[in-house]
Amino acid sequence: MDRGNSNQDNKNYARPNQKWECGWTCDGWACRVGPSAKGECRATFECRPVLERKEGEAKGRWRCSRPTEHGGPCETGPTPEGVCCKQIPKCRPKRSLRAKRGMLCLLTVTFCLGLLLAFGGNNKTRWQFLSPGKLSTAHQSEAFKRMEREHFGKSENGCAGCHGAARADNPGWLQHTFNASPSPWNVVDAVTFDHRSLTKVDASCAKCHQNHSFHQPNLTHDYSCAACHVEHRGKGRISPPADNHCVACHGDKKDMLAASELGKNLPPERFKFQQAGLLASIVSARPAEGYTQVIRNFHKDHPEFQIHRERAKDTNSLRFNHAAHFGAGIPKLNGRSLECASCHQPDASQVRFLPIKFEQHCQSCHSLQFDPRNPQLQLPHGDTEGVRAFLRSLPRQYADLAARQGMTRTEDQNRFSQEQLRGLRELFPTGEELERSVLMTGDRNSVVDTATTQHGHFVGCVYCHTPGVTAAGLPMMQKPFIPDRWMPHARFNHQPHTHMACTECHPAQGSRATSDILLPRKENCISCHSPKGGVPNSCVTCHGYHNFPAKP
Repeated sequence: MDRGNSNQDNKNYARPNQKWECGWTCDGWACRVGPSAKGECRATFECRPVLERKEGEAKGRWRCSRPTEHGGPCETGPTPEGVCCKQIPKCRPKRSLRAKRGMLCLLTVTFCLGLLLAFGGNNKTRWQFLSPGKLSTAHQSEAFKRMEREHFGKSENGCAGCHGAARADNPGWLQHTFNASPSPWNVVDAVTFDHRSLTKVDASCAKCHQNHSFHQPNLTHDYSCAACHVEHRGKGRISPPADNHCVACHGDKKDMLAASELGKNLPPERFKFQQAGLLASIVSARPAEGYTQVIRNFHKDHPEFQIHRERAKDTNSLRFNHAAHFGAGIPKLNGRSLECASCHQPDASQVRFLPIKFEQHCQSCHSLQFDPRNPQLQLPHGDTEGVRAFLRSLPRQYADLAARQGMTRTEDQNRFSQEQLRGLRELFPTGEELERSVLMTGDRNSVVDTATTQHGHFVGCVYCHTPGVTAAGLPMMQKPFIPDRWMPHARFNHQPHTHMACTECHPAQGSRATSDILLPRKENCISCHSPKGGVPNSCVTCHGYHNFPAKP
């Protein structure tokens, strides 16, 4: 039998909603009628012969009606009884793809329900089965377990500290499911739900993370903790926010404008925060518009750092010239020329630098020997009243120096003291003149006598310090102010940058004024922190997203 010319047409019956399809479909010649709803083959003959009678004929003639697209009328034609001579062989109908998918879904649902019933009966197995993964290290610590018991009571499964529904049994879970917002029956709300909105889990977070401000106080709405911090990703630190979380606001001009308008009605004190552990920091003024600009990534549209953008100046009262300390005339320290690391030394964490101290970093070159005949006698440092008290007690200071030099008799100590004082009176007739010379004279053109000493001659306190006047009208030195952090809301770790020279980012060799702020510019950073440089440049690389508690 010629199957290619048989009366079949798979387009005539094949529909996506049918459960059965012809068994010959895979051979490319499915019959036109297709299987029945019960999967029975309904194929019979290739055509239904037509009886033709001419005028005056009583019997007539049977004609083949097979369509042209299926080969046209056959050669033999119908039988005299009007039966088609081309019988279609029966097939074994097969289930359609739709029916197979339906059976698979039914089996899957049945299997899942069976698992839920099997594991739901055993409490321990149930929690192991439902857990989406291990918690971060912080949420497995003893400190967290102690806070969990304190705020939520004892929990056998350890989930109830964050998930309130975990305290319920199986019927309680169903109740929580149906009472959820958005409801599982409201598909539209579930699809369009803003996952940044606060949830019941966030209320649990707030019980442990108290006095914790998410971000700036002019946010138009709070954000869910879980929107940025995804748990159950295994041990280690909890995952930090991705850039898309930050760009959701900072890349949306509409959101930034709304936050800016809200900030105009808030007192300035709401925006003042102090980073924990900082002794002194610079608080930059907020941008006039409430925000800088719309930012989507660091290397393209992030603005220049505020300190450079606003051409800020260092207001430190201490007079310091970086370039002079790199000069060729500066004596060597421990056999080595001065370099950045001579004074700027990292702390134990290698993240920040230790504070600059006069006794440790300056005094080896800047001597406090006010009397050239007695270089061992040094002025105290750090307190103007202490210097004034020292000068007024010079007889006792010289006597103590004599004792340190081996003079044991009181008469010898007093005679040595009087001799030194007579020498000072030849230069300074009165104690007021001596005090004024020590405090208020500063020969900034003085050079170091490298032929005799590695120390600079003492030329007065105002050589380095800015003078002032006390309430009583007495001269005094203003306290230096050296910030721990110039950008307290930013994060920076020097340790990964130790392979670079300090001057690659800090142009200290050309700085002659104290007012110069020697922080790197954006162009210094993007040379590495960009797709071209290959170093991470995400928002959280440098920025914190939680505010520090405001000062009381």
